[in-house]
Amino acid sequence: MDDDDIENKKKQEYFCVNLTNFSKDELNEYIIFLEQEIKRTNKEISNKSFALGEANLLFKKKS
Repeated sequence: MDDDDIENKKKQEYFCVNLTNFSKDELNEYIIFLEQEIKRTNKEISNKSFALGEANLLFKKKS
């Protein structure tokens, strides 16, 4: 299995929800869930960016 296969499998795991059998209310609940996941993911990105910035300051080479 090469890197492209691994990446494609990973993407499929993110988008594997079959929406066909969801009711209108369930779809609205799913949207709320996805919006919460977006917020959670953005917070994690922010945390990682901050940590990376701190690490870069700590290990920055002096001229």
